[in-house]
Amino acid sequence: RKLKEEGKEALAAVQTRDLCLQSPNPRVKTNFACYVIRNTYRETALYEEVISELCVKGSASDCMSLFFHLRKQEPDTSKDLQAGSLSLACKNGDAGGCSLLGFSFLNGDIVSRDLAQSKTMFKAGCDLLNAEVCAEYADLLGRYTFGMPDKKELFTVAQRACQPDGKRIKGDFRSVKTCMTAAEAIA
Repeated sequence: RKLKEEGKEALAAVQTRDLCLQSPNPRVKTNFACYVIRNTYRETALYEEVISELCVKGSASDCMSLFFHLRKQEPDTSKDLQAGSLSLACKNGDAGGCSLLGFSFLNGDIVSRDLAQSKTMFKAGCDLLNAEVCAEYADLLGRYTFGMPDKKELFTVAQRACQPDGKRIKGDFRSVKTCMTAAEAIA
C-alpha cells in the first residue's frame, strides 16, 4: 500500500513538473504548477531540474534561484553550473547576476580570476540601469581596479548610479546611497 502511495506521489510530481514546463509563462503567480514545484519540492532533484530548464528558457529569476540552490547544495562541485546560471541570469536581464559574476571574476571565486571579464560583467549590469550595480562599478573604476579609468565612462556610470532609470525618484533613499558611492569614486 505504501509503495502504491509513493508511486502516486511520484506521478503527481512528474505531472506537476510537466504542467509547469509547458506553461507559456512560468513566472506568472497564477501558474500553480510552478508555484508547487518551487515551494513543495525545493529540496529535491525535481526542483533543480525545473529551475534549470526555466533558466535556459529565459527566466532570469530562476537562473538566480538555481545559482543559490547550487551554492547551498554543492558549493565546491558545481562551480561551472553556478557560473553558467549567473551568466544566463545576466543575459536574461538580471543585473544582480551580472554583478555576482563580476565579483566572481574579480575574486577568482567560482571562475578563474579575470579582470577584463569582471569589468565586462559590471558594465553589463550597469547597462541594465541598475543603480546599485552602477555604484559598485563606479567604485571599482574609481579604485583603478581595472586600470586607469576612462573619465567619460566613469562619469556615465556615476550618473547612472545617481539617477536610476535616468531620473531622480522622489523619496528613493537607495539612489542617494548609490549616488554617494559613485561621487566618492570620481572624487
